[in-house]
Amino acid sequence: MNRKKTIIIAGVLIIAPLVAGIFWASINSTQVSLPADVPQGETIQSSGQQISNVYNTAKEVTLQTDAIMADNENYQIMYFKFSDEFLVTILGSPFESFQKMAERDLISQLKIDENTACRLKVSVTTPSFANPDEAGRTYGLSFCE
Repeated sequence: MNRKKTIIIAGVLIIAPLVAGIFWASINSTQVSLPADVPQGETIQSSGQQISNVYNTAKEVTLQTDAIMADNENYQIMYFKFSDEFLVTILGSPFESFQKMAERDLISQLKIDENTACRLKVSVTTPSFANPDEAGRTYGLSFCE
């Protein structure tokens, strides 16, 4: 009887990880298809400006075709296709330091210069838990007039 239990337990201990591994591999190898109206190609137009296609390097694309371009502990950058607008949310403190870092990231990802960036619709915000003194307002890019 003990031998039978040992064989059953050993079988479960061998088979369960194997099944879990196969399941995990099938989930991670699944291709996620983008919504049909996501622009293709190397560049797209935003506010009449030629920019790098944000969908090609996006961390995530929502079903509404919004692109999460950056998402870390210090800032988040999103592109909203419907309104053709970028939202930069500063999550780190001090506000000014992480705003400049996020702006450099935005310019780098879009492969544009500051003058072109100033022609885009970009809103910069911060929540009160991160920067209470700057929260509750919407800012533009720091280098734009």
